[in-house]
Order: sequence, then C-alpha cells, then structure tokens
Amino acid sequence: MLFAKKVLNACKDGGITQATFLRLSYYQPKNQESLEDFLEKGLQFILELKIALSASQIEMTDLIVQKNQNTQIANGQFSDESLFNLALATYSSIQEPYFKVEVVSNEGMVQYDSSADNAFSAFDFQLDYFESDDEEMEFSSTLKYLKEVGSEPQI
Repeated sequence: MLFAKKVLNACKDGGITQATFLRLSYYQPKNQESLEDFLEKGLQFILELKIALSASQIEMTDLIVQKNQNTQIANGQFSDESLFNLALATYSSIQEPYFKVEVVSNEGMVQYDSSADNAFSAFDFQLDYFESDDEEMEFSSTLKYLKEVGSEPQI
C-alpha cells in the first residue's frame, strides 16, 4: 500500500526499527465500501507495517473483532508480543474522512493524523490511504488468514 510506504519512510527517518504497538483509526462516509472490505484493508495495512518493521517472521497470534452496523474495532497481538488496535467507522454526515496512524517503539513514535495541520506535512499525501501498488494483491487472502487464526467476531 502506497501510504504504508510513506509511514515506513517516516519510521526510518525517525529511527524506529521495531514496532511495539500499532494503531489505525479510519472514519469515512457511509456507502463507500462494505464493512468487511474496510476491515480487511485496515488489517492488511497494519500487517504490512508490522512485517516491514520486524526483524523476524511475524504471525498474528490473537485477534478480537467487535462490530456493529457502523463500527468495527479489532485488537490483536503478534507473535513478538507487540499489540495493535484498529478502529474503523462510517458516518452519515458530510465531512472529510479521518485517518490516523500511530507506530510506537522503544525508540519513539511516528504519528499521522489527517485532522492535524502538521500531520506528515512534508508528505503532502491525501489520497486513498489503502491504495496498493501491487495489482496482484488479494485482500481475501488476508481475511482467510485471519479466519484461520481462530478469531470469532464479537457483536
């Protein structure tokens, strides 16, 4: 995903080499895509960051998903005991999408917040946050993997 590469470049510039916590919050207008697709892309984004910032093979060892008709929250843990939080929501009012990413490590933190004036201001990047440069990427394989982890969605 192209924006994930921007975040990874910021991590490299900030000296962040091993993520201990990842957070993604994304709120968008209703009817842009299904909640399942929305969750899948968010988890793929988190996984791409984690794999790139890990020195060893990484697996998702724990995943809890809670959802209602407008919101999905996923909390999980990777095999290196690092954690992640993913909050995705849709809203019916007219406003700009909100996108926030946090990468935390023992070396510091990199954050992007679309509502802040100085959010990665050097990047000038406000496009599709989940756009991929890999034409062959199949998000359904990510969802299949997550189902194999054994998590049951909570309602």
